[in-house]
Amino acid sequence: CQRANAVFEGLKAEHARWAHIRSVFLKVKNANRGDPLEDIEREFGNYLSVMSEGNIKLESIGEELNTSITSGNSQLTAAILSEGTKDTVSLAFRLAVLRHLYPDGGCVAVFDDPFTDMDPKRTKQACRLIEEFAKDNQVIFVSCDEKYSELMPGNIIRV
Repeated sequence: CQRANAVFEGLKAEHARWAHIRSVFLKVKNANRGDPLEDIEREFGNYLSVMSEGNIKLESIGEELNTSITSGNSQLTAAILSEGTKDTVSLAFRLAVLRHLYPDGGCVAVFDDPFTDMDPKRTKQACRLIEEFAKDNQVIFVSCDEKYSELMPGNIIRV
Protein backbone atom coordinates (compact mmCIF):
# COMPACT_ATOMS: atom_id res chain seq x y z
CA CYS A 1 0.00 0.00 0.00
CA GLN A 2 2.90 2.40 0.77
CA ARG A 3 4.44 1.71 -2.63
CA ALA A 4 1.12 2.42 -4.39
CA ASN A 5 0.78 5.68 -2.43
CA ALA A 6 4.34 6.70 -3.38
CA VAL A 7 3.65 5.97 -7.05
CA PHE A 8 0.36 7.86 -6.83
CA GLU A 9 2.01 10.90 -5.19
CA GLY A 10 4.75 10.84 -7.84
CA LEU A 11 2.14 10.81 -10.61
CA LYS A 12 0.25 13.66 -8.93
CA ALA A 13 3.45 15.73 -8.79
CA GLU A 14 4.19 14.97 -12.46
CA HIS A 15 0.62 15.95 -13.37
CA ALA A 16 1.03 19.24 -11.50
CA ARG A 17 4.23 20.00 -13.48
CA TRP A 18 2.50 19.24 -16.80
CA ALA A 19 -0.55 21.29 -15.78
CA HIS A 20 1.76 24.23 -14.99
CA ILE A 21 3.54 23.87 -18.35
CA ARG A 22 0.15 23.82 -20.12
CA SER A 23 -0.98 26.89 -18.19
CA VAL A 24 2.17 28.84 -19.14
CA PHE A 25 1.89 27.69 -22.78
CA LEU A 26 -1.73 28.86 -23.03
CA LYS A 27 -0.87 32.19 -21.40
CA VAL A 28 1.94 32.84 -23.91
CA LYS A 29 -0.18 31.61 -26.82
CA ASN A 30 -3.06 33.92 -25.93
CA ALA A 31 -0.72 36.87 -25.43
CA ASN A 32 0.65 36.43 -28.96
CA ARG A 33 -2.63 36.12 -30.84
CA GLY A 34 -2.19 39.41 -32.68
CA ASP A 35 -0.97 39.85 -36.21
CA PRO A 36 2.71 38.83 -36.28
CA LEU A 37 3.36 41.38 -39.03
CA GLU A 38 1.71 44.26 -37.18
CA ASP A 39 4.94 45.66 -35.72
CA ILE A 40 6.82 45.18 -39.00
CA GLU A 41 4.08 47.02 -40.88
CA ARG A 42 4.05 49.87 -38.34
CA GLU A 43 7.84 50.28 -38.31
CA PHE A 44 8.13 49.87 -42.10
CA GLY A 45 5.57 52.66 -42.56
CA ASN A 46 7.36 54.88 -40.03
CA TYR A 47 10.75 54.41 -41.68
CA LEU A 48 9.31 55.09 -45.15
CA SER A 49 7.62 58.22 -43.88
CA VAL A 50 10.76 59.53 -42.18
CA MET A 51 13.05 58.93 -45.15
CA SER A 52 10.60 60.31 -47.72
CA GLU A 53 9.38 63.14 -45.47
CA GLY A 54 5.86 61.72 -45.68
CA ASN A 55 5.79 61.45 -49.47
CA ILE A 56 5.77 57.63 -49.58
CA LYS A 57 3.16 55.76 -47.57
CA LEU A 58 2.79 52.09 -46.81
CA GLU A 59 -0.86 51.17 -47.24
CA SER A 60 -0.58 47.50 -46.26
CA ILE A 61 1.53 44.35 -46.14
CA GLY A 62 -0.12 41.08 -47.17
CA GLU A 63 0.47 37.67 -45.62
CA GLU A 64 3.05 36.86 -48.30
CA LEU A 65 4.81 40.21 -47.69
CA ASN A 66 3.37 41.79 -50.84
CA THR A 67 3.16 45.50 -50.16
CA SER A 68 0.90 48.32 -51.22
CA ILE A 69 2.84 51.61 -51.34
CA THR A 70 1.57 54.98 -52.51
CA SER A 71 2.92 58.42 -53.25
CA GLY A 72 0.16 61.01 -53.14
CA ASN A 73 -2.77 59.35 -54.91
CA SER A 74 -0.57 57.10 -57.06
CA GLN A 75 0.00 53.41 -56.43
CA LEU A 76 3.71 52.58 -56.69
CA THR A 77 4.99 49.39 -58.29
CA ALA A 78 8.54 48.08 -58.57
CA ALA A 79 8.46 48.72 -62.31
CA ILE A 80 8.02 52.49 -61.90
CA LEU A 81 10.22 53.13 -58.86
CA SER A 82 13.46 55.04 -59.25
CA GLU A 83 16.59 53.35 -57.93
CA GLY A 84 16.65 55.83 -55.03
CA THR A 85 13.08 54.98 -54.06
CA LYS A 86 13.88 51.27 -54.30
CA ASP A 87 16.78 51.89 -51.90
CA THR A 88 14.41 53.78 -49.58
CA VAL A 89 11.81 51.01 -49.55
CA SER A 90 14.46 48.31 -49.15
CA LEU A 91 16.17 50.02 -46.22
CA ALA A 92 12.86 50.80 -44.50
CA PHE A 93 11.77 47.17 -44.77
CA ARG A 94 15.14 45.84 -43.63
CA LEU A 95 15.18 48.07 -40.54
CA ALA A 96 11.59 47.09 -39.70
CA VAL A 97 12.38 43.37 -39.93
CA LEU A 98 15.54 43.76 -37.84
CA ARG A 99 13.54 45.63 -35.17
CA HIS A 100 10.99 42.80 -35.23
CA LEU A 101 13.63 40.08 -34.91
CA TYR A 102 15.68 41.97 -32.29
CA PRO A 103 13.21 44.15 -30.36
CA ASP A 104 15.71 44.65 -27.53
CA GLY A 105 18.67 45.19 -29.85
CA GLY A 106 21.77 43.04 -29.92
CA CYS A 107 21.93 42.21 -33.62
CA VAL A 108 24.79 42.76 -36.02
CA ALA A 109 23.70 44.52 -39.22
CA VAL A 110 25.92 45.12 -42.23
CA PHE A 111 24.94 47.89 -44.63
CA ASP A 112 26.91 47.96 -47.88
CA ASP A 113 26.17 51.30 -49.60
CA PRO A 114 22.44 50.97 -48.89
CA PHE A 115 21.47 54.39 -50.22
CA THR A 116 23.81 55.08 -53.11
CA ASP A 117 20.98 56.26 -55.36
CA MET A 118 18.98 58.24 -52.77
CA ASP A 119 18.70 61.99 -53.04
CA PRO A 120 20.55 64.05 -50.38
CA LYS A 121 17.48 64.59 -48.16
CA ARG A 122 16.64 60.89 -48.03
CA THR A 123 20.29 60.03 -47.50
CA LYS A 124 20.47 62.35 -44.51
CA GLN A 125 17.29 60.84 -43.01
CA ALA A 126 18.51 57.30 -43.72
CA CYS A 127 21.81 58.03 -41.97
CA ARG A 128 19.88 59.34 -38.99
CA LEU A 129 17.77 56.16 -38.85
CA ILE A 130 20.83 53.92 -39.04
CA GLU A 131 22.50 56.00 -36.34
CA GLU A 132 19.42 55.54 -34.14
CA PHE A 133 19.37 51.81 -34.91
CA ALA A 134 23.07 51.59 -33.95
CA LYS A 135 22.31 52.73 -30.40
CA ASP A 136 21.07 49.21 -29.54
CA ASN A 137 22.76 47.17 -32.28
CA GLN A 138 26.16 46.63 -33.84
CA VAL A 139 26.21 48.34 -37.23
CA ILE A 140 28.87 47.90 -39.86
CA PHE A 141 28.49 50.41 -42.66
CA VAL A 142 30.60 49.87 -45.76
CA SER A 143 31.08 52.57 -48.39
CA CYS A 144 33.71 54.06 -50.63
CA ASP A 145 32.06 57.49 -50.33
CA GLU A 146 33.63 59.80 -47.73
CA LYS A 147 30.45 61.85 -47.27
CA TYR A 148 29.03 59.25 -44.88
CA SER A 149 31.82 59.86 -42.37
CA GLU A 150 30.33 63.34 -41.87
CA LEU A 151 26.73 62.08 -41.74
CA MET A 152 27.24 59.24 -39.25
CA PRO A 153 29.47 59.22 -36.22
CA GLY A 154 31.33 56.13 -35.14
CA ASN A 155 34.61 54.38 -35.60
CA ILE A 156 35.91 54.78 -39.13
CA ILE A 157 38.25 52.22 -40.64
CA ARG A 158 39.77 53.21 -43.95
CA VAL A 159 41.23 50.54 -46.17
